[in-house]
Amino acid sequence: MQITKIVFSPTGGTQKVLDILTEALATEQGAASEARQIDLADPFIDETDIEVAPIPSPSSPCPASEGARPKWPCSACPA
Repeated sequence: MQITKIVFSPTGGTQKVLDILTEALATEQGAASEARQIDLADPFIDETDIEVAPIPSPSSPCPASEGARPKWPCSACPA
């Protein structure tokens, strides 16, 4: 299993937590502990490494409800 870490950690705190979680996941899954990392704080990041996809979540306001929090799932949102 290939593990890819995506992190934004200008001060290093989130990086430390991500390293601990990645090591635990690699140990549990029997994967190599060497993981690929995409650092979003790196100003020279290769934009071909990143793909952004919006995913609705129950805690997010529905765009069709003009900011109100409707019952989930909203009929206007994709299933």
